[in-house]
Amino acid sequence: MCVGMYYAPSDTPAAVRNADLNDELGQITHIFSDKTGTLTANEMNFRKMSINGRSYGRGSTDIGRATAMRTGRMESVTDCQASTGDAAHPPHVEFLDPHGLFARDRATRDGHADAIEAFLTHLSVCHSVVLERDDVTNTTNFSASSPDELALVAGAAYFGHQFTERSNGRAVVHVLGKGDVEFQMLELIEFTSTRKRMSVVVRALDNRILLLTKGADSRELDQDWYHTWSTQYKQALSNLDETSPSYKLDLLVVERLEDEMECDLELLGATAVEDRLQTGVPVAISSLMRAGIKEETAINIAFACQLITNDMDRLVLNMEFCQSNPEVLKKLMLDKAHRTRTSTIKQRSSKSLELTKQALVIDGPVLTMVYHYPLLKFLFLELAQQCAAVICCRVSPKQKAEVSNVVALVKNNVKNCRTLSIGDGANDVSMIQEAHVGVGISGHEGMQAVNASDFAIAQFAFLQRLLLVHGHWNYRRMSKLVLYV
Repeated sequence: MCVGMYYAPSDTPAAVRNADLNDELGQITHIFSDKTGTLTANEMNFRKMSINGRSYGRGSTDIGRATAMRTGRMESVTDCQASTGDAAHPPHVEFLDPHGLFARDRATRDGHADAIEAFLTHLSVCHSVVLERDDVTNTTNFSASSPDELALVAGAAYFGHQFTERSNGRAVVHVLGKGDVEFQMLELIEFTSTRKRMSVVVRALDNRILLLTKGADSRELDQDWYHTWSTQYKQALSNLDETSPSYKLDLLVVERLEDEMECDLELLGATAVEDRLQTGVPVAISSLMRAGIKEETAINIAFACQLITNDMDRLVLNMEFCQSNPEVLKKLMLDKAHRTRTSTIKQRSSKSLELTKQALVIDGPVLTMVYHYPLLKFLFLELAQQCAAVICCRVSPKQKAEVSNVVALVKNNVKNCRTLSIGDGANDVSMIQEAHVGVGISGHEGMQAVNASDFAIAQFAFLQRLLLVHGHWNYRRMSKLVLYV
């Protein structure tokens, strides 16, 4: 075991799951990386909020500070002081309000105070969090399917709207100064990557039926309209059967009914939730880039971890520019490839030893379009090869599967390349298995990535040592060994 790759907080050592690939570690040319849970810690903290046009919460995140440095913007004195404050907070909350603006506005008896209470009620009710009782410590903990949902419920509890019970179709929230408030849970419309929202329909104590949508939107529903909609929605859900020939049509009916419900909403507020970079990520990526290894991940995160620098040109391919037209995308890619090729030739003629100062940014829908047309696929490969970094953003789980096709494209068409994929979740498995070398991170999303990998580590920062120390040593030893064979 390498002591330098041991992670004490989780008592996790590095593990070699395929010793046949040790010498490959010293030849890696391309790295494909997941973002959430791999570059970031996947531990969300409630930081700021905006209610009725007023912002609350100060301080900067690591990513925010990196963005400020990149744009030449100076942090305010208040933000600097708040960022370095040592105030104690409960888990998943890091709300800093040095001037007490939130408490002051909440104490006023006007419409804005009512908006604050409505916003906090929304956070404490619109979720799928469950309560888990720990008999050993005699405490109750929140358990959620996503860490950002956990942060929102913890934030509401911090401000006095404590979610305390969910049973028999009801949710109970303990409101500071008012006691327990009960809501009847009528419907739950779950989050999907297509809709990018979740909703609950609840009946309040005053018998009003409310639609609360994550994203802090809500509206009051007419009871007759709701009952008609509810009957149709339950019938549509009962008709869903993945083995049925009419499954796709039935799914469209469900989606149409959900869209009918989630409209004409009133904006209550917005939240800012932070997902920190893992310790050591910027240094690790900077070292790998200097070693000449290209990497792909998702623009502020890329700047914060030094995957993209201020002196890099960014080539952006998204639906706004492509207009969902493959011919427009083809022309755009040809133009960018020509300009990038010309820039690279000039750089080489000046005998520069630095990497190409280009970064390619592509969104999920364009990536899907690229793989539907063979010519676009190879244009994309040519363009990506001329860039030091490639960033995929706004990628749905289904589109993320296309990344494994990118790995295969590079693996099968770039001469003398060695690819490495690294991720922490089940949706990274195909990417990990497609690469020459797969690295799994043991994190919050289970062990699927680790089980599918050739090497397992606990933190992304350990990749630097895995490649630049152990990879270098193994490759050097093998090259010496062949002299004696």
